[in-house]
Amino acid sequence: MKRILVFAALVTAVLVVAGPMPATAVEDRLERTPVAAEGDLPADEFVAGEVLVGFHRAGDASGIEVARASLAASTMQVFPAIGARLWKLPPGLAVPEAIRILSANPTVRYAEPNYVVHALALPFDPLRNELYGLHNLGQTGGTLDADIDALEAWDVETGSGLVVVGVIDTGVDYNHPDLDGNIWTNPNETPGNGVDDDGNGYVDDVGGWDCINNDNNPVDDNNHGTHVSGTIGGEGNNGVGVVGVNWDVKIMPLKFLGAGGSGSNADAIECVNYAASFVDGSGNKVVRITSNSWGGGSRSNALRDAIAASGALFVAAAGNSGSSQKMYPAGYDLDNIISVAATDHNDVIASFSNYGSWVDLGAPGVSVLSTIRNSGYARFSGTSMATPHVSGVAALVMAEFPALTNAQVKDAIMTSVDPNPSLQGKTVTGGRLNVAKALGVTPDQPDPTAPGPVSDLAVDPAATTTSALKLNWTATGDDGNTGTAYLYDLRYLANTPVTDANWATANQVSGEPLPLQPGAAQTLTVNRLQPSTTYHFAMRVVDEKGNPSALSNGASGTTATPPPGAWVAITIDEAGAVGTDSSIAVDSLGQPHISYHDHSSGTLKYARLTGGAWVLEVVDATEAHVGHYTSIALDASDAPHIAYARDLNLYSWLKYATKSGSAWSVQTVDAQAKGVGWFASLALDSSGAPHMAHYKQWGQNAVKYARWTGSQWANEQVDSGTSVGRWTSIAVDGTGNPHISYGTGGEIRYAKRVGGSWTVQVVDTSNCGQERLSLELNALGNPRISYAGNGCQLKLAEWTGSTWATQVVDAYACSTSLDLDAAGNPHIAYSDCRSGIQDLKYARWDGAAWVLELVDSEGSVGYSASLALDATGSPHISYYDATSADLKYAYLQG
Repeated sequence: MKRILVFAALVTAVLVVAGPMPATAVEDRLERTPVAAEGDLPADEFVAGEVLVGFHRAGDASGIEVARASLAASTMQVFPAIGARLWKLPPGLAVPEAIRILSANPTVRYAEPNYVVHALALPFDPLRNELYGLHNLGQTGGTLDADIDALEAWDVETGSGLVVVGVIDTGVDYNHPDLDGNIWTNPNETPGNGVDDDGNGYVDDVGGWDCINNDNNPVDDNNHGTHVSGTIGGEGNNGVGVVGVNWDVKIMPLKFLGAGGSGSNADAIECVNYAASFVDGSGNKVVRITSNSWGGGSRSNALRDAIAASGALFVAAAGNSGSSQKMYPAGYDLDNIISVAATDHNDVIASFSNYGSWVDLGAPGVSVLSTIRNSGYARFSGTSMATPHVSGVAALVMAEFPALTNAQVKDAIMTSVDPNPSLQGKTVTGGRLNVAKALGVTPDQPDPTAPGPVSDLAVDPAATTTSALKLNWTATGDDGNTGTAYLYDLRYLANTPVTDANWATANQVSGEPLPLQPGAAQTLTVNRLQPSTTYHFAMRVVDEKGNPSALSNGASGTTATPPPGAWVAITIDEAGAVGTDSSIAVDSLGQPHISYHDHSSGTLKYARLTGGAWVLEVVDATEAHVGHYTSIALDASDAPHIAYARDLNLYSWLKYATKSGSAWSVQTVDAQAKGVGWFASLALDSSGAPHMAHYKQWGQNAVKYARWTGSQWANEQVDSGTSVGRWTSIAVDGTGNPHISYGTGGEIRYAKRVGGSWTVQVVDTSNCGQERLSLELNALGNPRISYAGNGCQLKLAEWTGSTWATQVVDAYACSTSLDLDAAGNPHIAYSDCRSGIQDLKYARWDGAAWVLELVDSEGSVGYSASLALDATGSPHISYYDATSADLKYAYLQG
């Protein structure tokens, strides 16, 4: 659906281009011709009583005067450079009638209304500003204009319901409020009558097909297909969530990948053939684009033949192995395939993205926000996320130029990329997708007028809490105080005013509301703040060209102070299902560092508290469940080291990440079979070298150990047997020897490596320890192990030098984490996992008895609890709140 203010009756012809569009294509489409009827001119789209008149000879003063007099019009403005004038019509003379009269005058070259024009089509969708791939103003910390120029394209075309894109994936949540209006419906099938009305062999296939279960309900049970669909066609300007490349389009859900994200070639072929089977009354293909964010396995002649015969553009993900090795189906040498690599918000090819002479172009694919099941939204990464950007652009080009062939649409996309150094030599085009250029849209002129600055930013003292402050302000405009701006950039510092000089280093707030009309009242609550801290805020208003306003006035407020001895719980990340696995360490300044798994996006993340603000970073981002079973440690310089697993269907990897400066470095430590890297645990020796324990599940249940030799990773097997290795915890003594505790399904075991060999002991046979056991070494190098399990007691076992001494700490526990203070006293964070309780609790030995405290009891909290003590012995805990699906952090107020 077009969003330009041109009406069909006013256009001589729609331009149809049979190849790459010339730079003048947009201007040609905007030419207007005279109209004859008042009904052709909606009153709200031009200025009443005014006409613009152009003349063949600008110097023919007498002819111009005769034309003016014929209307009894008066001259309002003269445009000598173009030989035109703006006339005011007398009362009673309608604009269409004046144009009809002037059109008969031979001295008049054209006569037209004084049209009311508007700014670029800006969708009013709340999460619009977080879609850097569509319009990048640096709002996510990236590079200005590292995007596909969707905003410029939308001024010409926003999509059409006549274009159908087959999403071959895990299905689609077709009830999602940001997708339900853009889901394809089979016009020749009557729902629910149990009859194959259209005779295509599929009964009641009203909204696509599930080729796994062979039924008419291709609902998503994974999130992947729904995420892909939101990028292609999240409904635009509906006031909900995100916006897709197409505001309007029809998505045909085709499911062949199951809940685990895998499927068979045979089911994929059925999806391709199903989409290809639909033709219109003229015999033309209904589905001319399929989006395919999947791949793997060996070359298949059958799948290749199905793609070749489909009659559709087959847009495919290049894969996430970070190599040039071909992945199929993207690697098939077929003219109708577009193979897509992934780039980030800085326009750099993603480290995980495949590349090579078989990959066509790049598109945004790192931390892409889009729709997920159950009306949700999440950020995913992968070439899977880059692919729907290209599928969406193909659909937008077809909406604007329906007469183009598939080959011409592909050519328009391939020849219009933005050249990109990181893609040179790694893709066929050497560039990143640009939808505006694909549509033939010429760049807009710069906007010389910056938005007006906010002058009344203020903190609302009535809404202050221990971790949040509420801000109020009045909206300004896009050009000074006129028009509606594009976004707000709000920043803050603890205990220091925000100025022009420190603006670049101030903490950037996320989730600011969209700017409203000038004069409107706006608010935002800033969360994740520290108690008893004074925060200073300032903001800039930014227009769609990236022009910032001057700095606003400063505003400040102080968060509330909890009582001494109280536990303070703060939400760190609330992206949805984040923190399901987390690990915490405390630096020399007493500041927490947390590694955690973002389950919704399958990424490993890292959070650190600095300057009174939480800084969140993505460490490793692919779509393949990166970040499971994470463990963090800090070296002597407080640099983070992280061990974690990447789990992808039949294979797993144990991975290791370190940070130097602002960059993360990632290595693969072990990659043998499914289960490798599970329940990873990390410790550093006195030199800062990493040691890891982890679980190999499939094929051979075993505890494995990895260490860095200085030049490579050495991997060893410690113990094996039924369920051996479920949960591991490692510590390194002063001589560099590793100690590992682990569960077996019925026992708690302990292993120590001395002189190159492992000795194994049984600690407990109580059938517990399957939920986050934890090992620490005391000053003598003797191990202490906390452990529990569903339906079990919380226990602590200590090696006395000759035997294991065991004591009960609490009656119910799981997800235990242990640390020792300077005096050697144990401290344990754990979850009371009884049904209906699920509280986060904390136990400490005071030298004579266990002291038990309740930390957080909001319901289903405490899972994956991780504990670290600072230099003063004060506890810090990271944990997962299953009720809110958030990562949380708790500490004890001094």
